[in-house]
Amino acid sequence: MKLHLEKLIDHGGFSRVYVASVTSSSSVLKSPVVVKKAHVTKRVRHPALRHEACALLLLKGHPSTPDVYAWGRSQYYEYLAMEQLGPDVGSVLKSSGGLSMRNLVVLSSQMLDAVEHAHAHGLVHCDVKPGNFLFTLDGVRLKLIDFGLARSWRHPVTRSHVDPGTIPSLLGTIHYASINVHRHHNPSRRDDFESLAYTIVKLLRGQLPWREAEPSDVLRSKLAWPGTALCAGYPPVFANLVDYARALTFEEAPDYARWRRDLRTLVPAGLPEDAVYEPEHNEGSCIGKPGTSEVKPQEVNEADVVHVLSEEEEEEEDSLPDSDDGFFPTSSWPSPHVIKDVDLIGNEADVVKTRLERIEEPPAMEHPWLEPRLVEVMTA
Repeated sequence: MKLHLEKLIDHGGFSRVYVASVTSSSSVLKSPVVVKKAHVTKRVRHPALRHEACALLLLKGHPSTPDVYAWGRSQYYEYLAMEQLGPDVGSVLKSSGGLSMRNLVVLSSQMLDAVEHAHAHGLVHCDVKPGNFLFTLDGVRLKLIDFGLARSWRHPVTRSHVDPGTIPSLLGTIHYASINVHRHHNPSRRDDFESLAYTIVKLLRGQLPWREAEPSDVLRSKLAWPGTALCAGYPPVFANLVDYARALTFEEAPDYARWRRDLRTLVPAGLPEDAVYEPEHNEGSCIGKPGTSEVKPQEVNEADVVHVLSEEEEEEEDSLPDSDDGFFPTSSWPSPHVIKDVDLIGNEADVVKTRLERIEEPPAMEHPWLEPRLVEVMTA
């Protein structure tokens, strides 16, 4: 596959996303394409975008899984071509009509389905948040993206649960991370589920109370807000969801079906199983409606606020040449995110080789003045 990058539309901690046009392909693509681009070096054996591609291939066929088309790597960057999607679920909060309870339940159910599907295939996403649930281009369904941090919660052969352990630093996004991940416990299904609960509460309330907290105070703030306080003034199912998620044990499977049923009770008229988001539906708007203003956070036992110092990881010394794609200075590219052997989804090199098209050459861009200074060569 050959591609041309049209414009930058998003960037995150490890990669940048561009709208792209396909100039050559061996297959007929079902949707417009975006390309994710991330920095790699020759010492990176297991790059993050290839890992993400393998996760998406494992989950392929579900309504919540984006299509992935091609992958390729040069000595400086790796590229992943995939289905173009729309805005993230947080965009509904900007609607002038607010978010109706009916639509909140529909979106919550779709997100539950996505997380359950990943878990059913042995994966923990590790970064569940509003920004990683994107609408399809028709604006009615959500798909879960950014599986670069995904890891297995069970052994691929024995299917036994992985052992509890610790991680050197917080994994994911601090405002949506579970309390146990704050404490540097190895993530499992319970942690995705707690992050999902915070995502749903964000849509319910419009904001999380620890959003403006200093990073060092976010855990303390979460501990000070039990579900009953966090969701005061709203139907109790939301408070119950938060408290349930926080009470899950390391190996426990969340009861996804129960929470779909409980959330659906909030729509007396009922919902079809395949209900979709309806942007024009704004009856009984709940977003923007104040909760109980008298509710205050609880006192926190400082012994519960455990601070674990992050281990400084050795940085790659391979630097990029003095050129870039024209959108950012070279120095703004973060160090590569490296996938550990234990987190691989099978033989990832073979998976992408046999199931995806290969990006044959570095995608072209409208910056000819850069070409003499940066010569990329695609590798196997």
